[in-house]
Amino acid sequence: MYGPQVINATINETVEVIITASHNSSSSFVFSVKYFPDIEIVTNTSQNLVIRWRPMSIQKVGVEFP
Repeated sequence: MYGPQVINATINETVEVIITASHNSSSSFVFSVKYFPDIEIVTNTSQNLVIRWRPMSIQKVGVEFP
């Protein structure tokens, strides 16, 4: 899985995050997101997850992509 380890964001500005997964077999992936407040899922395919987030306050978010 490829994507940012840290997301630095500015309050009230939208951040777009792209997560990509690949595997040597023809298996597809199912993405899910936990512990990420108020996100918009833009794309969710068998290889990519694209989300948009607009933080409204100072917060530390522990995101998990199980």
